[in-house]
Amino acid sequence: MLLARGVDPSGLDEAVEAMAAVNVPVNAEEAIDFIFRPRPTPPHFPASRFGDGTHPVFYSAIEVETCVAEVLYHQTAELARHVEFPRYFTTIGCDYGGQTMSLMGRETEYPDLVSQTDAGYPFCQAVAKWAQAQAAQALETKSARRDASTCVPVFERACLANPEGLDRYRFFEEDGHVKHEKL
Repeated sequence: MLLARGVDPSGLDEAVEAMAAVNVPVNAEEAIDFIFRPRPTPPHFPASRFGDGTHPVFYSAIEVETCVAEVLYHQTAELARHVEFPRYFTTIGCDYGGQTMSLMGRETEYPDLVSQTDAGYPFCQAVAKWAQAQAAQALETKSARRDASTCVPVFERACLANPEGLDRYRFFEEDGHVKHEKL
């Protein structure tokens, strides 16, 4: 990957130092910490399904296949802009312990919980704010990308322990479609 981007492999140590200087995570612990580290200027966190930019959200899923489906969905637009460079993703396993509010089964009553587009984000963001005000540290919700799958957006870093890198995947564009492979 470094060669494809014109980086001399003899400068690997310098590349790692450069990534550290801009806070690019290089292991599972740092990847989780990165999510909870605020940006210096607002919005302090990325806006997302359950995050409006005012608080961190670590997106996790019970099933690895659900993680892959979520990443595939979110990487499609990025790969369309930069097809010459594939994206690499490592699944992370960790322990969770915290107060969880379950939204499972509520998607029929509130279809925005599983909206296939960001049109449902304002509702989900409002739900997350409300849940946090009720002392929830995470939500249990149906995946918007994969039926019968469970996502667990976590709002507090202290709820996550023992992170470890699991499987690596490569996401790439081929024949106008984003594909992935387990490495």
